[in-house]
Formats: sequence, C-alpha cells, structure tokens
Amino acid sequence: MKKINYGTYGLLVLAVIMVFFSCRKQDETFKQFLEGGEITYVEKADSLTAYSGKNRVILSWLISGDPDVSKAKIFWNNRADSAEVSIARTSGPDKIEALLENIPEGPHTFEVYTYDDMGNSSIKSEVFAQVYGNEYISSLLNRAIRGIAYSGENLELAWYRSDDGDMGTEVTYTDVSNTVQKVTILATDSVLILPNYKPNTPLEYLTHYKPDSTAIDLFATHPTTVELQMQFRENIDLDKSLFSEFPLPGDGVKQDLVGMKLSNLWSGVLQGDQEAGGWYRLKDGLTFPMRFQFDLGVQAKLNTFTMWQRGTFDQQTLVYANANVKTWEIWGSNDPAPDGSFDGWVKLRHCEGYKPSGTAVGTRTAEDIAYAQGGDTFDIPADMPAVRYIRLNILAIYGTQSTMFISEVALNGSYWEISEWNVIDN
Repeated sequence: MKKINYGTYGLLVLAVIMVFFSCRKQDETFKQFLEGGEITYVEKADSLTAYSGKNRVILSWLISGDPDVSKAKIFWNNRADSAEVSIARTSGPDKIEALLENIPEGPHTFEVYTYDDMGNSSIKSEVFAQVYGNEYISSLLNRAIRGIAYSGENLELAWYRSDDGDMGTEVTYTDVSNTVQKVTILATDSVLILPNYKPNTPLEYLTHYKPDSTAIDLFATHPTTVELQMQFRENIDLDKSLFSEFPLPGDGVKQDLVGMKLSNLWSGVLQGDQEAGGWYRLKDGLTFPMRFQFDLGVQAKLNTFTMWQRGTFDQQTLVYANANVKTWEIWGSNDPAPDGSFDGWVKLRHCEGYKPSGTAVGTRTAEDIAYAQGGDTFDIPADMPAVRYIRLNILAIYGTQSTMFISEVALNGSYWEISEWNVIDN
C-alpha cells in the first residue's frame, strides 16, 4: 500500500484555500470600478505637438480612428487654467489645432483629454512648451553695423555676423525724394545697399528673431537709430591715396621691370624712372587698343581728367614722341563685368592729345613743353553718371612703337563723404 505524506498534502490544501480567498478579494476590488458598467475610453490626442509664440501657443494633434470624438479639454498651470475645443470629425484622419492665448511667459506642460458625446474620456496626452514674451524680447540684440560707405546716391551698410535665430534686419531710411523706404538684409548676407539715400538723414533698424524652429511668431528688437554726418566735396581733386589697381581679363600686360606698377600713374611723381614712380609702361609687342582699369575709391561725378606725358620735366626729348599716349578713351563703371568686357561700362570721353605747335613727331617747341608740363586736361560732359571705376582705352601713341607710356593722371569731381556716424539705442 502506498503511503501518503500528510505534511505535503496539507500544504497543498492550504495553498488552494489562499488562492480562492485572494481571487475573491480581488473581484470585490474591481467591482468598485465596474459599477454602472464597463469603462469606455475614446481615442486620445495622437502626435501632440506644441508651437510657441508671444504669450500664446498652438497645440496640434491627430484623431484618426474614433468617429465618436467630439471635443477636447486642455489643462495647464497645474490645472488652474483650461480650455475646451469642439471637434467635428470627418471620414478620414483629422488634424486638430487649438490656439491658446494670454499664456504667461515661461515653461508650461499642457494636458489634453478627448471626449465623446457620452462624456467618455481618453487617457491623457501631454506636451511641454516654452512660451515667450517681453523678457525674451529684452534679451535680444540688434545686429551690429561694421561700416558705412556712400557711393553715388547709394548708402552701403556692412554688417557683422548675425546671431542665432536672426531672421533678417529691417532698415528704414529716407530717399532723395523724401519718401520713407524699408529694406531688409537676410542673416546670410553681409552688405545692404540703400538706393537713393538722402544724405544727412537718420536710419533706423531692428532685427527679427525666431526663438526656435517651431515658433509661430517673430520677435523684433527695440529699434536702433544711426545718425550720419556727411559733407559734399564739390569740384575737388580726387584723393589719389584712395586709388587702387583693378585688373580684369584682357588688360594690357605691363612691362616686366623693377618698380613697374599701375599705381605709378597716381604717385604724384613727374620725374625719374619707373622705380621712382615716374611712369607706367605696357609690354612691347602689343596691339592697339590697349586697356587697363583702376578704382577711384569713391563714386564721383567727374568734372575733368588730366594726363601727363613721360619726360615733361626731365627728359623732354621724349615729349610728343617715344610711345607717349596720343589718343585714348575714358570709360567709367560702377559694376564692371568680371570677364573684362565693356558690359557695365559707359564711355565718358574721347581724348586727343594737344600739341600747340602742330609739328611732326620728334620735334617740339618751348610752347609744346610748357603745355605738356601742365598736362592734357579734358572736361567730362555734365550728363555723364557718377562712377567708381575708370578704364583707359589707349587707341594711338606718338610714334610707331607697340607699347605706351603715361607719367601721371589726375581727376577732379564731386561726391558726398561720410565724416562721422553714431549708433543710438532707443
């Protein structure tokens, strides 16, 4: 006969009794929640997203499957504030948006519950949002101006690098017709042109910021004023210290000699060789026309152009001979074509050198020398535009060589000059 281990059997019976009473107790607990029927949940706000602005926020979410969703309730500020949104369902997924205004600046957590017409609720969806306001605005800085230049009738503003979130800086100014104009420089640009700026009138500018990629508002800084003091330089000899070379494709090649550089043309030296800055020469073997350019450093309305021959004071046997320039054209531009063509250039004047005696090449009189020492001066027609860049197009020389010599050039004109500018934060 098989023996029964009553100790083990008793333990099994005890375990069964405990499970029975435990399940009974659990059933009693659940009955508290099932009184009146089972709980029905509606579809919750899916893909809940917050888009912040100035003391406002837009909440966006999707309802895709539940046709019975009819409204939503939104809670924030530890449930002290709330809003209700009606939802009209369609046959497909619906994107729901709720605009909440008059939200205090700062961080907020928004809780969203959806409901059907029977009052059944969804489970909670929540999203965090940083709402912006005056405190954020007070922290913003206007983009800084690095430099200001006046060219012709245009004011040129150079800017320092923009800050993060910069969406553009708007500049307000007055043009020559006394009309207020507004132009904007993007954060990616570094120079802004103000066309037809009226000298000595103030500028005002402010920078717009977007605090983050999802923000629904732009925020403007307090405006900054720029006051300019300008002087009109009328009928003056242009400052040669501002001149500089401006090489382009197709230029005549200079002669390979020590000290040979285009800046010899505005050195102020009328005697001596190329090392002393006395003259400029192109390479032998070139054909006419020959050309080259230089930058005046300012955009000026030109009145006159003067050219001096090589040797007028120290090697007078070279005057009106030996490849000194006889015939040339003066061209001007503010936007030269980078390929070296004549696109963007206007011919200011055709020039023919004057020799008082009218004698042949190789001969000259005292009157010829005296005239050459004063330089060949040509008026620029009054209807020609103000220009910044000068191109000399050499057509003929005194003699038969395949090169050309010039000792010095000078230009007279009129232009506005900025003497001072000040930034005033409002």
